[in-house]
Amino acid sequence: MSKLSISSGVLTCFVGFIYMSGLFGQVESEVITWGLLLALLGGLSIFFELLEDKTKRLKVINSFILHIIVLLQLLPIYLWFSYYGISISDGTPSNSFVAHYLFAVPHIATIILCLLSLYPLIKAKKDPLIKSKKA
Repeated sequence: MSKLSISSGVLTCFVGFIYMSGLFGQVESEVITWGLLLALLGGLSIFFELLEDKTKRLKVINSFILHIIVLLQLLPIYLWFSYYGISISDGTPSNSFVAHYLFAVPHIATIILCLLSLYPLIKAKKDPLIKSKKA
């Protein structure tokens, strides 16, 4: 059981719940759906990491989930930086919520944790190939 992988799953769930809760004011349904998807992927990552019998197939699935989580973080990071200082509310009446680049920090932390969680999985795949080339 990798504590780093579980931490990345917990942080992913947390980021997803932030968007589902409406912390940033009224948001479109797509943003809430994105948050739900992120929370589900984080929960699946935790679930697969906590399973006692880890086959190679489960490791591949968890690796795939972590890659998807990393990709899903890129757009919000871009949007938080590009809309810096601009009111982003679409609600009626309008909200004075202003975008700030610091809101991208949880997304950046999620990417870092996911990539650190993927490192042992990728390294384990490459080691047998290196040994077979030397032999």
